[in-house]
Amino acid sequence: MQFSVQHLTRYLYAAPVWDSINDAHLCPVSDDFQQCQSFRLSITPQSTSVLRRLDFYTNQVHHFEVSETHQSLEVVADSVVETFEDVRDFSVPCAFAALARLDRDERYYDFLSASPRVVLSPMIVHEAKERVDSSADVQGQVERVMAFIYEDFEYAPGSTQVESPVSQVFELKRGVCQDFAHLMIALCRAVGIPARYVSGYFYADNEPDLASHA
Repeated sequence: MQFSVQHLTRYLYAAPVWDSINDAHLCPVSDDFQQCQSFRLSITPQSTSVLRRLDFYTNQVHHFEVSETHQSLEVVADSVVETFEDVRDFSVPCAFAALARLDRDERYYDFLSASPRVVLSPMIVHEAKERVDSSADVQGQVERVMAFIYEDFEYAPGSTQVESPVSQVFELKRGVCQDFAHLMIALCRAVGIPARYVSGYFYADNEPDLASHA
């Protein structure tokens, strides 16, 4: 399936600003499941230049600077992405013993450790151990954690902020997709299941537009 995606970011400033320095992470990845066929970044006011680099996880990052005085900044990313059929087989069981020593593997270390967005507090660790049976299949336990968040937490836009910590989301029992993503990552990492944050676009047959999602 082919998707045409336009992502608009607009900043409005209370007073004129200058020397705006930015990194944009807006280009969709190309991997075994999708191919980014085209990508174009439009910046208003016009940037001095746009430099492309890859981050540690091979995501494309576009760096740009706007030196002239401006009171608004608009960044438009236009992408065309073709998605492929997902042929992964999730029916093969995976025991928790298979996760042993992954924290010593550089490919998984960052996905098992605490971070500023995913704090493994005693409360989170306790809840994870209460919910997860480490003698069972890993996928089944991940689905159990997901069901816990779905059933016990309320999707409530405006109840949290971008900077809201996982501990606050856990106490409030409400939040939005990024909050629930961070919470699930924390619960999984707390019991040794590698997990990472992914942002992108969600497509549903009954919705006319793609939705930004975590």
